[in-house]
Amino acid sequence: MAAYTTLSTLVLVLCGWLVGAESASWALLQPVVARLDDTPQIKMQQGMLRTFGRVMPIALPLTSVLIVITAVVAPAGAPRLVWVIAAIAAAVLIAFTLTVNVPINKRTLTWNADHPPEGWQADRHRWHTYQGIRVLLLAVWFGCAVTAATLA
Repeated sequence: MAAYTTLSTLVLVLCGWLVGAESASWALLQPVVARLDDTPQIKMQQGMLRTFGRVMPIALPLTSVLIVITAVVAPAGAPRLVWVIAAIAAAVLIAFTLTVNVPINKRTLTWNADHPPEGWQADRHRWHTYQGIRVLLLAVWFGCAVTAATLA
């Protein structure tokens, strides 16, 4: 039980940090950046992608794997069920990230901010929409972690 408690606490902290970082970016920072003129907006997006791009490719998969491990070692019953829900949300989140957000991020990093490609705003709008879905899935992770911690 001590290993489960340690693991679930670590996952709770990671989930809380991730949902906080991603939700703050999506709800607070991105709307401000979207109101900038084209060139500074693209430069800001590229800078944020470089910053988040150093952390999220490690933190998201690591947390996803730890969620699955926690689901396996969780006590039977409600705690395990809650961790399984978190693991399903993790799989969906990773799928959205790899199929939608990452390709848009890679394109965004190649843009010339002074001469953006045609349709770049639609690309960023699509990214923002899927980022909102990702934030909701991260909130599920965190909610499941909190719930499981109270059940065990």
